[in-house]
Amino acid sequence: YGSGGVSELLESVSVPDAEAFAPVPDGGSIEALGVLEELSSITRNACPEPPYTATNPYQEGPPRKAYENFPTTGDVGFDVIAEAWLAGGGRPEQCESAIIIASGECAPSQSEPTVMGCNIDQSGQTSGIWQVDSAKTAIPPGSPMLDLYRTNPAVNAWVVTPLLNKTFAVGQKYDLGCYTGSGRTAPLTLAAAIEQGGAIGEITAEQAMCEQAGLECCNFIGDFCHVQQGYSQNNGCCLFAGGKNRGKDWLPFPYFYYAKMIELAKGEKINDPQVQEQVNPAEAWPDYEARAKAIAKHFCDGARAKAQ
Repeated sequence: YGSGGVSELLESVSVPDAEAFAPVPDGGSIEALGVLEELSSITRNACPEPPYTATNPYQEGPPRKAYENFPTTGDVGFDVIAEAWLAGGGRPEQCESAIIIASGECAPSQSEPTVMGCNIDQSGQTSGIWQVDSAKTAIPPGSPMLDLYRTNPAVNAWVVTPLLNKTFAVGQKYDLGCYTGSGRTAPLTLAAAIEQGGAIGEITAEQAMCEQAGLECCNFIGDFCHVQQGYSQNNGCCLFAGGKNRGKDWLPFPYFYYAKMIELAKGEKINDPQVQEQVNPAEAWPDYEARAKAIAKHFCDGARAKAQ
């Protein structure tokens, strides 16, 4: 990975208009994307180990030339968000996971279906596209990024790494994260988190949904975790919290985020109580995962190609 070639592609980044926006692949045509072999690893009762790649080449933030040409207002499509992930130093192989998480964290585009993605202004009212609430603690004092992390997608992408990985986060060694300052890793599954205990009472309802569906609910999407852990194996809920909000989230983590990827990219309604009453979770939820990963791969392949 690294910054080679990324800054050059940013010189012409703009929000795509209706004509320029590439068609999103239909989740039903995964075979056409050539990713069936990759998606065949999705099983109903197995959670893969996280990739342990929550690192970033920019210890104190990306250089100005990497982020200065990104839009800071209006709607941005997932193609631009994928480019922002790379520009902010995010690992290319984590791009798919990053934009799937972004889809469940950001405020949706306000100009659908012209732009399928996120709205910067509404997302920026809190802590940006990835909703990094602790961003200020990761940004060096006096840095111009202190004024930009809410509205600049590439700067917001950079502050994700110290949120995930506390060995990367200066001064946050004892804070909760997906990878702790003591070298631990957050629990692999929601069931494992409950067994370990901690301040995680909110996920018991999620785990009940998983058990009712006959599915093992993973605690990670790539390097992004739900239940986080501290220096001394003290679990806490939740880092990326989609799935735990009763009366708002109708699927547990991680399926909430897969559903949001499809909703924002395809305009379908999935995170809805009436919709979920009509589906068989044992079949539908893994299908959401496959479709979301295929959609994300479409955008990330484009971003990675432009960055070469």
